[in-house]
Amino acid sequence: MPGRPAAQRQVVLAAHAGTERCTACHDPHSPKINFASLPLPPRGDASTGRALAATCGACHGTTGVSDNPAWPNLAGQHAGYLINALQAFKSGARTNAMMSGMAAGLSDTDMQNVAAYFSHSSCKTAGGDKAKVALGKAKATSCALCHGPSGIGGNPSWPDLAGQNPDYLSNTLKAFQDGTRSHRVMTSVAKTLSASDVDNLTAYYASARCK
Repeated sequence: MPGRPAAQRQVVLAAHAGTERCTACHDPHSPKINFASLPLPPRGDASTGRALAATCGACHGTTGVSDNPAWPNLAGQHAGYLINALQAFKSGARTNAMMSGMAAGLSDTDMQNVAAYFSHSSCKTAGGDKAKVALGKAKATSCALCHGPSGIGGNPSWPDLAGQNPDYLSNTLKAFQDGTRSHRVMTSVAKTLSASDVDNLTAYYASARCK
């Protein structure tokens, strides 16, 4: 693109956003996303959230680090993303036999408090296959704008991927590919990925240092 700043890497649209229009994420009058200007999610109380989060511990671990690789780690995750996820399960925008029932009984304040607790918990890198990590790192450049160059992004509404369980990441990408989950950007992006791309990306993010 003529006039593109040298500091702004070239985006390969097919890998970056699939068929999704640029304006799904970007203001056409100010294309660069200014994360610092984004509104912060409601601030919850972590100490109150700790008591509520006890019911989450069986699947996600008492501090948000799951022992089951098929379930997501919540520790250190953006509070805004966690709130959005719980609201989606409660409204039916996302469905899961376990999570839909768990979220149904939570008020908005409950969600904010639980999210505050997990977002302040210390995360733990899950780790991944070393042979796939280097390949995944190269592929992950197309994911960096939303999820950060090493899996830690600046938008509180989008999930950090660093340190996440590889099986959970893999299952999530496959769900976007087969339509089990739907998102205006991720559905398009996931469909550009091969099976080996998914394996390599999940290995890389699982091994990335989390915050």
